[in-house]
Amino acid sequence: MRARRRLASLVAIAASLAAGGCGSRVLVADLDRGEARRCVVALRAAGLDVDLESGDAGAGASVTLRGDSADYRTALQVLDEHNLPRREAQGFTTEPSSLIPSASDERAKYIKGLSGEIERMIESIDGVASADALVSLPERRPLAPAAEEQASASIVVAYVGETSPVGEDEVRSVVVRSVGTAIAPERVSVILKPVVRAGSGRPIVKYERDRPTEYAFLAAVVTLSALEAATVWVMRAKRREAAREARDDG
Repeated sequence: MRARRRLASLVAIAASLAAGGCGSRVLVADLDRGEARRCVVALRAAGLDVDLESGDAGAGASVTLRGDSADYRTALQVLDEHNLPRREAQGFTTEPSSLIPSASDERAKYIKGLSGEIERMIESIDGVASADALVSLPERRPLAPAAEEQASASIVVAYVGETSPVGEDEVRSVVVRSVGTAIAPERVSVILKPVVRAGSGRPIVKYERDRPTEYAFLAAVVTLSALEAATVWVMRAKRREAAREARDDG
């Protein structure tokens, strides 16, 4: 009976190990479809099994991972290394800030929206983790003299990797074309900086599941357990036979 219970326990453990890793969980949800695709590309490049699922009407997309806890930890590390999902840049909006907006409110709203659109455009480049834009436009009034202050802009671009996927001149070109003739290229300050995190120099360790090896190991465990049970049964049978012969001789 003890051997049978042990064999049953080993078989149950083997079955649970064989079924392990087949679960799925949602990594990120309620994302823009483009941002969800970026997450899927980064995760699949790391060897993870993920799916992109579109939400219902009015809901964002989600990324689902199929794997075990080790895969889940690796997926979180991959997303962190690529700074995904990215924050949503605040561009132009149609929502009014007040019932009767003033000229200053409209100007501030325009500058904020213009800065957000520049950030969104730069962040659409592969390899760019984030972009912060600050555009300064001088206030112009019809009856006031021409302002001596010129338009200017400051852009900070954080990128992933050893080299920036975009150059300073390219960023200036994007800003100048977005703002228009009101700004000169030399009035655009650009800072390119790599994303540095603690331990970012360590490679991502991916837990690889070798299914054939796992199944072979489980088969070996079950076979050895069956052999052990058979050996115990044979030995007990021999002991019973020897005891019966001893009683018959007596």
